[in-house]
Amino acid sequence: MAAGDAFYQPRNYEGTEGIFSTRRKHDLSDKMIFEDRTTAAFLNVLSRNLTKQMVKDPEPKILNYVPESNVFGTLMNASAAGTGTRFDIADAYAQQLQVGDDLLVVAKTMINTTVIERVTVTAVGTVGGGNDASTQVTVARDQNGVGAINIVNANFDIVWAGNSVAEGEAGGYPIGKEPGSLTNYTQTFEKTIGETRTRKNTDIYAKMDLAKQAKLKRELLMEEIELAFFLGSLDKETVSGKTKRWTRGVLESIPADNKQSLANLMSPYLLAKFAEEHAFAQGNKRNVKWWFVGGGLQTLIDGIFYNDSQIYKTNMDLSKYYGYRIKTLSFGAGDFNVVKCPAFRGTGLYSNGFIIDMDYVAYMYLQNSDLQIVPNTESASAKWNRTEWKLFGELGLMMTFLNSHLFTYGATFPE
Repeated sequence: MAAGDAFYQPRNYEGTEGIFSTRRKHDLSDKMIFEDRTTAAFLNVLSRNLTKQMVKDPEPKILNYVPESNVFGTLMNASAAGTGTRFDIADAYAQQLQVGDDLLVVAKTMINTTVIERVTVTAVGTVGGGNDASTQVTVARDQNGVGAINIVNANFDIVWAGNSVAEGEAGGYPIGKEPGSLTNYTQTFEKTIGETRTRKNTDIYAKMDLAKQAKLKRELLMEEIELAFFLGSLDKETVSGKTKRWTRGVLESIPADNKQSLANLMSPYLLAKFAEEHAFAQGNKRNVKWWFVGGGLQTLIDGIFYNDSQIYKTNMDLSKYYGYRIKTLSFGAGDFNVVKCPAFRGTGLYSNGFIIDMDYVAYMYLQNSDLQIVPNTESASAKWNRTEWKLFGELGLMMTFLNSHLFTYGATFPE
């Protein structure tokens, strides 16, 4: 080869830069950036648990768990200076009673000399017949001969003691009343998956196949559903003659008394006390609840139990099953499965959390409208600026026994 032949290049040789430049004209792949979306931890847990309900009406009524109890924590009133024969008991509790039931008057703080009085129900009034949303319950006092106790509201509970039926007599009769119900809506969620001329020719994004587009859109849609399930507000309006509905979210469903501040409570003892008195006071008897938290709240929890792996540790079984890192926080009152929600980042929920009783929550979907991808055939003849596919779902949140769920906020270490 003659001198200088080393610099000879075959005809049409473009070199490495030329190869990439040519390829970029076709697919722009070396300029493409894929941004992964955060996914929905709450919706994922519900889906993996198969806790979903198919409904045929977009505005279904949900049977709400009616609270029943053996302990009537609030004695609304006792007539005749606390020794009379009429109790005003909160409606929700009084309507569980019937004539012949026995009640116990029990001091909140008991010692070895505490006297307990037994009373018998002789009549149950109508809802709202007493004071402050209560029912008048007429009783026969001092049925066990200890004397009628002078009841002070703050110091005594009324405990249901059953109904002792006489031999050969009929037992108690069922209490007929309308069960509580909640109205909720399914909400239409939709994402477009397609390609436009602008997207095709940009210098930043390449032509992206529909499978990848669908993945990104699906994950973004899941996050939007997640936030709707947490923060949604029950509402409906008519737009151009068509109904637009919003589902009720967890925050709106939780009673005001169950929205608990954790200010100055972030210590092992105080958090365990909170679990006993609030988090597990009502709900499933397994005493297991899920705590969906923002990154800020999880950081505080991690800091408290950093050196205590017996109380707070990664639950490998649950983590593998659900696909998220789940840490179980164990107290005497019950266990929290703590899950960080990526969707909370950048929102006011970053330092907050939702304690969810999974036995009483699910997502519902309208029949034939669960999450799915459907082709759009209306503009199939157009080559550009057309919608290729739709990600579609009509979903709503189903929650019952609202007192078993809590919202936590304002967490700080004790001063």
